[in-house]
Amino acid sequence: MVQIILSGHGQISTGVKSATDMIFGAQDQYTAVEFLPGEGKENLSEKFKALLDGFDSAEEVLIIVDVFGGTPYNTASELVYGKPECDVITGLSLPLVLEALSARLAGGLPEVIAHLKNVSPEFVKIFSEEFAKIQSVSEDLEEDEL
Repeated sequence: MVQIILSGHGQISTGVKSATDMIFGAQDQYTAVEFLPGEGKENLSEKFKALLDGFDSAEEVLIIVDVFGGTPYNTASELVYGKPECDVITGLSLPLVLEALSARLAGGLPEVIAHLKNVSPEFVKIFSEEFAKIQSVSEDLEEDEL
């Protein structure tokens, strides 16, 4: 099973993990790494290394971080560089992590990443567009009643 590590600025990773634990229950091979105010890249790197060193070298690892180009992303990317069994993706959110936890039951790292790339547009919902869709359906139903 793919190891999943969450990380991001502040306590976003532990917050998302707490929420997924409420929904799915506690999961094996799943952890969060905080990057707190006052910490630097070195602190975060030590946290990641401690986790990665505890895994079997052949174990697949997916690190999900909050934003592209941020310290969690840059640090994780440096640590997994050249390791085909590890990868990093951005866009940390509750829906994305729920999908990742579900997808890892059916496949390895490449399948999990492909699935997340495929479903991620579904996580972006714009209120005005969704409301317009509902309004359009409502107007169509009213016209049908006439």
